[in-house]
Amino acid sequence: MKLRDYQQEIFDLITSATTNDLIQLDTGAGKTPIEAALCGWAEHSIIVAHRNILISQCSEKLAAFGIMHDTISTEHTRRRCMLAHKKHGKNFISRGNKKTLVASIDSLISRYKRGKLDLDTHLSWLIVIDEAHHIVPDNKWGDLLDIFHNSRVIGFTATPGRMDGQSLSRKKGGVFDKLVQCEYLKDNSISKLISKNILSGFKFYSPEFYETSHRHRIRSDTLLIANDPIKIYKKFMNNRRTIMMCATIKNAEEHAILFRDAGISAGCISSNMSAVNVSRIIDLFSAGKIKVLCNVDMVGEGFDLPAVDGLIMARQTKSFIMYRQWIGRALRTNPGKDIAIIVDLVGNANDHGYPDDNIIWDIDNPPHTPSAIKNAPCRYCGFWYPIIDMYCPDCGEENILHNRRQSITPYKEIYNLDIELIESSRKEADIRYLQKKKEMEIEKINDCFEYYGHAGRTASRIREKFIESIYKSGIEIIKINEFIEKTQYIDFWFSNFTAKDADNLSTKKALRIFKEWQKSN
Repeated sequence: MKLRDYQQEIFDLITSATTNDLIQLDTGAGKTPIEAALCGWAEHSIIVAHRNILISQCSEKLAAFGIMHDTISTEHTRRRCMLAHKKHGKNFISRGNKKTLVASIDSLISRYKRGKLDLDTHLSWLIVIDEAHHIVPDNKWGDLLDIFHNSRVIGFTATPGRMDGQSLSRKKGGVFDKLVQCEYLKDNSISKLISKNILSGFKFYSPEFYETSHRHRIRSDTLLIANDPIKIYKKFMNNRRTIMMCATIKNAEEHAILFRDAGISAGCISSNMSAVNVSRIIDLFSAGKIKVLCNVDMVGEGFDLPAVDGLIMARQTKSFIMYRQWIGRALRTNPGKDIAIIVDLVGNANDHGYPDDNIIWDIDNPPHTPSAIKNAPCRYCGFWYPIIDMYCPDCGEENILHNRRQSITPYKEIYNLDIELIESSRKEADIRYLQKKKEMEIEKINDCFEYYGHAGRTASRIREKFIESIYKSGIEIIKINEFIEKTQYIDFWFSNFTAKDADNLSTKKALRIFKEWQKSN
């Protein structure tokens, strides 16, 4: 098995260094072949992962490179590995092999604690960790590094950031010395990989007609409107093999039942199921006998199944890392796969950006939503496309953002105060003035942003934060109202703010933009 150019570049960077390195490579771009090549290069190596499904995938790639190895895992997982080797002509599992291993982190630590880990842990092992964004020194991964105290650690992930916000950098209490990326894929990696046909192209939808009822439903234990998931699948997926991210195990189970009742083959996998049953359902899905796979946190990362043609996000996440992992499930290429369809039912894209947004990864600082909104959903069909386009390329409807005749930000009423009241009774007038001022501050603006879907709601939240910030900074109400009156179009908010500002707009930024506007007006 030959490495691609960018894979070889990363391999050369690792083998010419001695540091603990974290490799970033997008889902589907081929991390596992590099892991296998490193194991072939090292004198003693262990690939360690946290899920059984990852163990069998890593073992299969070692087999593709012709590398004999053993596993530290359950017997069921070992048999799954041997089954995966069949396409390479023989079994590459060598029981008792102490040079190259693939291990489950839990099985490895368990054997060590029971005194049954038959390995020399004092050797200079190369520890290769799959999905390494989980690693911090004070969890089970830290225990692993204590066991193999002379080891060098190489981590692989598509998303080099922890979901809990802790740093992966050794400088901030993490494990890794530096982040390694190939030069070509440091910027706009998803777009570049799609252009090279290494990743699948995609179409992204946020259907507004579904969202209100669905948000209510996924937060309860029962589904209130039974046919919505069916409508979504029939409208967008057209018999595609689709994974559906659900909020709870009960929701996932009920969704699967609804699909089957409608004549659409569906299955559910969850942490409540045995490894044997999970494997059985995944095999049925891979073979196309199940069209919809409902799950909760079971296929979010490391799920190497190119047959996935569609993704339905029916669960909100505040984690940028988790969102990017979900998106990666749909972008793997497969013979006969034309394009991936991604449907966002809960506004995740509004919080975390478009799938091929350029992300600057940095292990010293957590990744975040891109700094500029470049795409937004069509208000008619939900298809996401560049906001600079005049028409939706999917349904042909006009981009309402370009309709300058429509005022989309009604502004606050400006109250006139009677100066005679001030002159005749200054104290009473001051009280009334403050009351009027307070009314203007708390009065809810009658807003039309709701017509613009997720992006519109974000702009509305940004505007509220902005008004609050500049008012608290002492800007006069009359000036605030003048500003709002003259910034009536939603593109003003898109061009000056980011989605992140909806939750964390700084006063400094708000004042800067307000003063810049004053200078230009």
